[in-house]
Amino acid sequence: MLNRARTQLLLLALLLFSALFLVWILNLRFAAGDVYPAYSSFRVDPQGCKALYESLERIPGVQVERNSKSLKYLAVDKPLNKKRIVLLAGMGSLELDQTLKSGWLRDYLHAGGHVLLALKPHLERSFMWDMEPDSDAEVEVPAEEEQPTGEEEKTPTTESCAAGQPLPDWYFRSDFEPSREQPARPHTAKLSADISLAETQSWHSGLFFHSYSEHWRPVYEIEAGTVCMEWIQGEGRLIALSDAYFLSNESLWKDKQTDFLIWLLGNCSVVVFDETHLGVVSKTHISDLVFRYRFQGIVVGFLLLGVLFLWKNGSPLIPSSDHGREEVKSVGRDVTSGLVNMLKRSIPKEEILGACFQEWKKTVPAYHKKSQVEKVRSIVEAEGERGWKDRDTRKAYHRIQQIISKRRVTR
Repeated sequence: MLNRARTQLLLLALLLFSALFLVWILNLRFAAGDVYPAYSSFRVDPQGCKALYESLERIPGVQVERNSKSLKYLAVDKPLNKKRIVLLAGMGSLELDQTLKSGWLRDYLHAGGHVLLALKPHLERSFMWDMEPDSDAEVEVPAEEEQPTGEEEKTPTTESCAAGQPLPDWYFRSDFEPSREQPARPHTAKLSADISLAETQSWHSGLFFHSYSEHWRPVYEIEAGTVCMEWIQGEGRLIALSDAYFLSNESLWKDKQTDFLIWLLGNCSVVVFDETHLGVVSKTHISDLVFRYRFQGIVVGFLLLGVLFLWKNGSPLIPSSDHGREEVKSVGRDVTSGLVNMLKRSIPKEEILGACFQEWKKTVPAYHKKSQVEKVRSIVEAEGERGWKDRDTRKAYHRIQQIISKRRVTR
C-alpha cells in the first residue's frame, strides 16, 4: 500500500513537472515574437510593432488596445464616445482590397473613426480598388511607362451607391519604383502639404500611390508618386502609408520620427492595433466563457473533487479490516475481565457473596460433603446479617475457600 502511494505521488509530480516545462518552452518561444507575422504588435524583433504599442501605453490619457476579432464590431458605437484610430500595419494587396471594399470601413469613417493603412514594403501585385478579387495580373513594365486611362480615374460604383448612400472617393492604385525585378533603392520623400512636418523623409520602400481621387491630400511624395496621403470627411479620417517601416521596432530604435508618428495618430485617445488582417484571430473558447460568466470557483471545485477521488482510490480513507483486527487484539480485554465488569454493573457489592453461593450450590460437585455445604451456608448467612460497615467479604471468601478445599469424598 505504501509503495503504491509513493508511485502515484511520483507519477503526479512527473506530470506536473512536464506540464510546467511545456508551458515554459511555449512562453520562451512566443517571447521571441517571431511566431507572429511581420508588423504585429506581439512581435518584439525589428519587424514587429510592440515597441510602439508599449510606448503608447506609457502616455497618460492614451488607451491602447489589440483587436483580434472581426473589424465589423468597431463601427457599432455611433457616434464614437472617444476619438479612436485603428492601425492596420503590414497590409498586403489582398488585405487592402478586402478592407477598402468592406462595409465596416465605410460605417466606421462615417461614425467619426480614424484608420491608418500602412502597407507592406512590397505588394505582390499592382492594386486597384475596383479590381476583381480573382484578378492576379502582374505588372510587366515599370510604373512610369504606364499611362492611366480615363476609366481608371473614374469613381467605382458599389452596393453603397446603389443604396443611395454617399460614398467617399477613396480608391487608389499602387505600384513599385523601380520594378520588382530590380532591388529597391532608398528614396527621399518630400513634403507636399502645408503641415508642420519635416520637409524630407527617408523612405524605405519603392511602393507609391497614383490614380487617386481629388478627395485625397498628398502629404509626402517621391519622384514616381505619392507615398503618404490623407483623406478626411467630417470627423472621419483615413491615412494611406506606402511603408509600415515607421511603425516598426527597428524604426523606433534606429531612426524614430516622433513628429510624423504624432501626426499619423492625430488627437485620438484610443489606439487600436488590429491583428485580424495579419491572420491573428481569437475565437471564443470554453475558457473565455468561464471567465466571462465567473465560473472559476465551480471549475476549482470540480478539480478538488477529482483530486480527492484519485486520493481516495490510491489511499483509502478507512483502515483495512486486517489492520482493525490487530488494533482490537492489542487494546482489548480477555473473557475473565469482561465477566468481572459485567458482575460489577449488575450485582451490588453487599450481595455478591450470596449470589456466588446460590450459583455454586446449583452445580455443587458430588464429592463435597453435605456438612461442607452447610458450613458455607452458615458463613454466607452470618456475613449477610452484619451491617454493611462491618462486613468483610474478602475474609469470608477465604474461609469458604478453605472449607471447599477439604473435599474429596472417599470412594
